[in-house]
Amino acid sequence: MPRRNPTIPYPGAKGKLAPKLVSMMPRSGGLFIEPVAGRGNVFYSAAMHLDFVKWWLNDIQTAPFFRALKGMKRSFVVPERTKEEFIKYRELHQKGDVSAILLEPYLTFSGGGYKKAGFGGKRSANALNYGKTLSVCSSLLRKNKVKITQLDWEKINFDKLGADDFVFFDPPYLGADVRAYSNQFNHVKMVEVLKNAKFKWMLTEYEQPLYLNELGQPCERLQVQLACDGIGTKRRVECIWKNY
Repeated sequence: MPRRNPTIPYPGAKGKLAPKLVSMMPRSGGLFIEPVAGRGNVFYSAAMHLDFVKWWLNDIQTAPFFRALKGMKRSFVVPERTKEEFIKYRELHQKGDVSAILLEPYLTFSGGGYKKAGFGGKRSANALNYGKTLSVCSSLLRKNKVKITQLDWEKINFDKLGADDFVFFDPPYLGADVRAYSNQFNHVKMVEVLKNAKFKWMLTEYEQPLYLNELGQPCERLQVQLACDGIGTKRRVECIWKNY
């Protein structure tokens, strides 16, 4: 297993923050669940360092990617990143092609997807490194027998979770255009779930009045750099709340 945690591009992804976040999580437990898993960058780090009996990744947008990744063949070859390959796989993606799904983070800008992000250029991982990353992530999904669902997060029955279970919430940023998700995520409902939770949870978000008023001051503030926010590169403060 590599020393560095594998990361897959995605708008708002927590790849760089994942080691810090995981260091603050319970070391073991019954169920580890991410209701809005993105590309799974926090999970990959958690699976390498934590000991949970069961793992569950849910995301209404990216579940097809996790399914394709979990079932990826060892013979899968990543092509060189070119505009021609982008156009080719964008068309194949519309037909549900598994290879196109696996290559979406690699071929599109900041991993945002064929529909909204456009061609990714040549700044991110090369073909060899992306292939290695996919292989490691696929292995982690299979080894831990991860449950993968494509539910609206509100359909998850949080009332069935207990004190030995852990939920990591990384929702679309409140009021931000994160491209891959609409702004219709119900943050108020999420706060209600957190306040009534019998399970352990961690939330990452910006320092919004909703969270300060309902959850209090965050336990940690981290300086992070936004690579793509529609304006340019800037620094923001990522806040962490937890109930344990």
